[in-house]
Amino acid sequence: TIEGNANGIPYLMYDEEYHHIDNTQCASEYDSESLTQLLQAAKKPICVVGWGIRLAKAEKILLSLLKKLNFPIIPSWAVRDIFSSDCRYVIGTGGTHGNRHANFAIQNSDLLLCLGTRLDTHFTGSPFQNFAPNAIKIIVDIDANELNKYDQYEDNNIYKIHRDVKEFLNELHDTYQYDTQSYTQWLDFIDLIKQNHPQILPEFYEEDTVNPYVFVKKLSDICSHDAIITCDTGCALAWMMQAFIFKSHQRFIHAFNNTPMGYSIPSAIAAALANKNKQVICVVGDGSFQFNIQDLAMISHHHLNIKILVINNGGYSMIKQTQEQWFDNKYIGSSDKIDLSFPHLDKIAQSYDLEFFRIDLKNHINSTLQRILTSPTASICDVIIPADKRVIPQVKFGHDLCDMEPLIDQNIVKSYLCAEI
Repeated sequence: TIEGNANGIPYLMYDEEYHHIDNTQCASEYDSESLTQLLQAAKKPICVVGWGIRLAKAEKILLSLLKKLNFPIIPSWAVRDIFSSDCRYVIGTGGTHGNRHANFAIQNSDLLLCLGTRLDTHFTGSPFQNFAPNAIKIIVDIDANELNKYDQYEDNNIYKIHRDVKEFLNELHDTYQYDTQSYTQWLDFIDLIKQNHPQILPEFYEEDTVNPYVFVKKLSDICSHDAIITCDTGCALAWMMQAFIFKSHQRFIHAFNNTPMGYSIPSAIAAALANKNKQVICVVGDGSFQFNIQDLAMISHHHLNIKILVINNGGYSMIKQTQEQWFDNKYIGSSDKIDLSFPHLDKIAQSYDLEFFRIDLKNHINSTLQRILTSPTASICDVIIPADKRVIPQVKFGHDLCDMEPLIDQNIVKSYLCAEI
């Protein structure tokens, strides 16, 4: 049965209690028949997958289940590397810095199966009430506090399942009566939006300078199928998540949700020490690079073959983007033209006995990346990105997922949201 709490929020009830997390105000039983009915009735479903899948070591059972469900998949950034980008069902990343077509799919969906994700505001946009407004939201989370936060919303379409996600997936895999649907029309609709609004616009390829989206795409084309990529925060991370085309067995490492500056170099060292035969690539902004610059000595001393790609855009572009949106282009503490200074990367590389490269034109990207990735030694590459490049599309705080800037014609927006599948 489906039961409700004092606020009318329904639960799918489970039949076991888990005492390692506070269960107060959280359900302990569920009716699999009700869940089956909800899943089978969906015409425009989406499976949203979060970091809880990694924590539960549930990757294999998840992939097996999704092959049966055939639901389109939107992974959070933390688990983007679980899925190969050529998988028909992976439709991109959602959220304020996600892909436009994925966000339209979320807003148009009639059911979200949310597995191990806390649905933070970076993913949902704001206010939460505008997130997938017509969708039933089945949310599986081991943390009762995360589930209880939905009690503040008067939404009778939120179904909370307090459960270890791996155990939930195992049970669903074994007990669900699969009336398999192809969702071809739904996927074709999402593909149409993607074609109409590609992440990498054709004009990006016409630029002589290094467009960040073109650079990321070419990097993904060239790096090995089992490469380990570590990344710092800011625009570098957003550009990677929006445009990198993942291959099977690649691993993407970042301190998701914490997003500290300076994380990528030490994490690349750890990856290189643990995986001596794999390609290790570190993508870091020019500001974040300086937070743990002393770790270059360890890379040099231990001869770790790490490729450090420094996204050099003359400051903190994500901060600049916020200053443009809210502070009338007043760049305080974010630009090398006003109040920041950065070192000469060629001299830094020389001082640590690291090989040095520079990419400052589009036509240099492929050839230089090939030289870097085939070199047997560690290196630093100065990737010169024009200072005016921003994360696009992007949702301003206080807006829902359809309001990605640069804004598109509102008649087109309405046509996508009102489309019948």
